Parts: sequence; C-alpha cells; structure tokens
Amino acid sequence: MYQIDNSTATTTKPTRGATGPNVGGYFTGGNPATSTPATIVDPDWMNMLQDEFSAILAAAGIAQNKSNDGQLLQALQSGALTFGTDSGTAGAYVVAATNAPATLTNGMRVAFFANAGPNAGACTLNYAGLGVKSLLNVAGAAFTGGEIVAGQSVLAVYNGVAFQAVNTKLFDFDVSRTNITASATVSPTAYETVVSCANGSAITVTLGAGKVPGQRVTVLGSGAAPVTVASAVSSGQPAFWMPDGSEIYSVVLADAYGAAFEAVWDGNGWRARTIGQEIVANAIASNHAVALGQFKKTGSTAWVLPAATAAAGTVSCSGTRTLPDGRLVNWAVIQLVDSTNVTWTFPTAFGVGVTGMRCFNLSIATGQTGTANVGIVDLVSLPTLNSVELVVHNTTLGGTLVAFYVEAEGY
Repeated sequence: MYQIDNSTATTTKPTRGATGPNVGGYFTGGNPATSTPATIVDPDWMNMLQDEFSAILAAAGIAQNKSNDGQLLQALQSGALTFGTDSGTAGAYVVAATNAPATLTNGMRVAFFANAGPNAGACTLNYAGLGVKSLLNVAGAAFTGGEIVAGQSVLAVYNGVAFQAVNTKLFDFDVSRTNITASATVSPTAYETVVSCANGSAITVTLGAGKVPGQRVTVLGSGAAPVTVASAVSSGQPAFWMPDGSEIYSVVLADAYGAAFEAVWDGNGWRARTIGQEIVANAIASNHAVALGQFKKTGSTAWVLPAATAAAGTVSCSGTRTLPDGRLVNWAVIQLVDSTNVTWTFPTAFGVGVTGMRCFNLSIATGQTGTANVGIVDLVSLPTLNSVELVVHNTTLGGTLVAFYVEAEGY
C-alpha cells in the first residue's frame, strides 16, 4: 500500500468540506437518458479512504510499501491491532494501546504480556486509560492467586462490565505429591494432589478450599497409626458429602497399609470418594469421626502389599467398583521394576473402552523399599478392554522392586 504520490498530489491534507446532501449515499455511473450525472469521486472521500487504511498499517507497526499490495491483510493478521504494553504491577495491569479507542465496547479484545507476577489474588485491568475494570478468569470468576506470572501472555475480552481472560489457567493441570510428618492443612492448587503421611504418626490432614470443581485430593494412611482427614471449609456444616448423599464430619484411615481416602471439590465443599475401597456405614453422631473399620475393600482379596522380593507383575490385591455415573473402575496394587514391561489384566473387562488411568507409588506410605517419588509409569501401548501393559522408568530406581497403586476408569 502507498499514499498517492504523483505530481498533482499535495503534501498538505486539504480541509474537508461540509457534509453533502445525500448522507449515506452510494456511487452511481449516471444515466444520460435521464440526465443523471455520474457520482464525482472527490478528494475528501479519497483522502478519507487512504487515511483509514494508513491508520490500520500504522497501528500494526507496518511501514507503507508501494510494491506490496498485501499490507492491509498483513496488518489484520498480525494481532498487533489488539496488542498493548503492560506497565502495571502483579494483579493490577495497566495496558497502553497504540491507537487508543474512545471507549470500551462489548467484545473488545486486549492482548498483553504481564509486566509482573504472579498475582496474589483478584486482578484488575486498565486498558488505554479507560478505567480500572476487574480481570476475571476463563470461568468468569475472580482469580485466587498464582494464575498469571511475569511475562505470561494474556488475552482478555471485555464483556460490558469486566475483562475476562480466555487463555489463563484455572489451576495447574498436574499431579502434586507431598509427604507430611505432622498435622497440617493442605490447600490444593494442582489438578490432583496426593498426600502421604509418615509412618507411625497419628496426625490430622485438614483440606483447605479447592480452586475449581473437579480437583481431587488423595490422602494415604500412614501404615502404623490412624490418620484423620478433616475439612477447613465446612463452617459447622458436614466436612464431607459421601457418594450416597450422607454427611460426615471427618474420616479416620485405619492403621493399615494401603488405607486411602479421596475427595473431590465441587465448588462449595468436598465430596468423598474412595480408592480401592468403599464406605459401608455412616457416622450418625454430629462432629464425630467415622469409626475405624468403616471402610472395606472391594474385590476378592484383602488390601496387602506384595512381598519385597515378589517378582515384577505380582498383583497383591485388586478389585472393581462402579461409580454413581456408571463408570467402571478397576484397581490393583502391583509390583513394578525399572524398565520391565508388565501386563495388568483388569479384574473386570470393560465393555466399551478405557477413558483414563492413574497411579502412584506406595513406597512413602508403606515403608516398602524405595524412595519418594521414584518411578514414572508409562503405558507401553493403549489399553484394551481386558488389560494394559505398563513399564516404570527411573534411572535412580536401580532395579528396586516398588509397589504401585494403579487404576483404570471406563465403561
């Protein structure tokens, strides 16, 4: 694109004339038969068109090039028209626009790289000096902390009241593992959190509020003393809602290897699930823990660990359960060793297919030979309806046999 440059062009923009009589009109070629003249293409209109196109290139930072007829398209594709520079602080973003709009409009997009971070909580955005507005997450809720780090790209859309970031995370889509040796409060930030308790400690694990619905926390028993699981967000209400809709105030994991309790955040509180076991009775006294022995294992065998010398592939216990939504869950405790492929045959075959798998190392919770977080379990191939082939990789494992809990969900 280029501005007119021939010998009859002027270097000074002429003053625009008064508004004509036919506002919103159209061009015509005229009609000699009716003495209708053709539309005159006047300099006001041509200068306006030229300036409109030039402004788009300038906003995108593109210099006019007489030999390039694709610059307008290049500017529209560049993303620079919605990009601004942030000079604010963590959680309070101040973004300057190349060509500032006169006002914020519904659907307006703003892209920027965060100047500082991470945010400590709720965020605001002041775009082009048009006022401080709330910056919400992709779900339309206030940020809670840690979602936007320094240098992170943020794309936000104005909804008429606030900006809503469409590319920021709700939380870390990962698995976090922590080992505690004393009573503690765990406030999960990862998609899935596994809490292991040190052997011999009678402690309480208190669950803090989750970030978004669907987060899961699994608490593993210590293997030598009871572990109580409570909630910090119950506010006098039941700490956990059980799968059958009943209510409890806390849960005690018996002092047995493999005892585990899982809870899922529903946005307001924790809903209980279990791993390799199911709840068969409910505490009826307010503010009392579920009595020891309230859990039982599903499947034909008791929850036991493989012997330290058991061969790779040894399944010491396994079972099957069906969730309220109809999903089938197969689980097992299986012995794995570094770089050796092992086939796990599901206790109950799936009818349609496997939708997900999860596993974790039981060495911390059980005291079995091994160190924290050893072993990364991979699938050798995709699961069939009847089995899956697993292998554990870790150069520090050094051939040590380690028990893993594995679980497959599907239909």
